[in-house]
Amino acid sequence: MHLPTNSLKQCSYIIKNSLGHVGIDSVPVHIASALDKPVVGIYSHTYSNTCDPLWNKESKAITIESDRGGKRPSFALEENPKTINFIKPEKIAQSVLEVLGIDKEIKEKTIFMGPRSMLECIEVIPSEPTSFEGGPISVRMDLHHNEEVLKQIIQFAPVEVTLNRPISAEILASKKIQRLTYEADSFDEDFIETLTKFGINATLVCSSSKNLEKERTKHFNCLIHKTKKHSTIKGNKEKLKGINLNSLKIKSNKKIICGDKIYESLFDKNDRKNEDDFFVDLDWLMVYDVPDE
Repeated sequence: MHLPTNSLKQCSYIIKNSLGHVGIDSVPVHIASALDKPVVGIYSHTYSNTCDPLWNKESKAITIESDRGGKRPSFALEENPKTINFIKPEKIAQSVLEVLGIDKEIKEKTIFMGPRSMLECIEVIPSEPTSFEGGPISVRMDLHHNEEVLKQIIQFAPVEVTLNRPISAEILASKKIQRLTYEADSFDEDFIETLTKFGINATLVCSSSKNLEKERTKHFNCLIHKTKKHSTIKGNKEKLKGINLNSLKIKSNKKIICGDKIYESLFDKNDRKNEDDFFVDLDWLMVYDVPDE
């Protein structure tokens, strides 16, 4: 339950009547310490020993500091990447149990945390009609080309679309496509002209290294990018070299929607049959293991 507070008095009242406090470097951490509540303080952009909770007497206080990838603190209010995300969640959870005196071991073990794993993203594969009406939505026409389902989706929300072949001018004219990624071995010249006509913000990606030079010459006025898919897959495989993928658990804020079903990843949606599905999305995934399972 989330209890929004408008003052330090309200915040203090909630902490006073709580079992303990878990929080980042902030005033509530020190209020909890002054009230002698169990505290787990989480530090990322600064050193923990410069501002950790000092006043606990009877109860326990634990401070957790991000390793920041081996770098020094930034001391910045805004970070990119956020170094707090380098702290593994099981470390925080175990510390909470410890300060509360709960004798239990967290079994989950984080294997990898992608830099985008905390970001929200919704991708819809339009193989069948969907009742999902949230947003923002990325429609993956490159995975299943179905214009009727796309028409249904854009009735409820603006979308981003990824495709590998043209779609109708009727859909483009709807002004519901905020951004379009056209990734193909070769590009349809008439379709590119239509995109320009309707003022669609489009990114062109050539998926064939053999055709790249020819397509750039053919569409001289367009910026055509080289696909990064193969290099991304290769690099991500090195990060998890020797790991049995089928034994891993996956959690992600990037949801794959197909009809009324929701999947954590394209890898899970396709029954874990193609490892490339896993590695192309690795930056979006939190990958962990439960050893005793």
